[in-house]
Amino acid sequence: MDWYILTPTKRHVRAHSLVMLGREDKNAEVPPPPSSDRIKSFSETGKRGPKGETGKLRLDLEGPIRSSWNKRAACCFRRHFQKSGLYGPWPKADIEEAFLRHTEIIRLHYQRQVGTLTKDDLLLQRSRSARKNRLQKVGSVLALDKCPNTLRS
Repeated sequence: MDWYILTPTKRHVRAHSLVMLGREDKNAEVPPPPSSDRIKSFSETGKRGPKGETGKLRLDLEGPIRSSWNKRAACCFRRHFQKSGLYGPWPKADIEEAFLRHTEIIRLHYQRQVGTLTKDDLLLQRSRSARKNRLQKVGSVLALDKCPNTLRS
């Protein structure tokens, strides 16, 4: 499913991720990732992984976005997101995908916080944002083309 269809979900995912990570707002510090030994141990055994409790969720911010740790974190996040009852009934896969995509932004916040954000990282993030905006514009134009003329005004 394309990302621009998930805009309401993404907005809710961003808000709920602040709660799960224990951040007051998007400018608050990102909690440090678990140790590389713990992530490696989880990858090998599937035990002692991310906790889906408010304020205790930790992400693998130094490994791949779709690492086994982050996939499990997305699952824990999704369960908490759905059990909270604060949001509509979104498909499981959409919530997890939106969360994993948002993990890229959380990673940028963390890199900025610890001082490891490079110029290349910023350029990559800007090009992704520009692409996202172009796709969103194209998606909204295509949606308007499918609407009756009476709805365009």
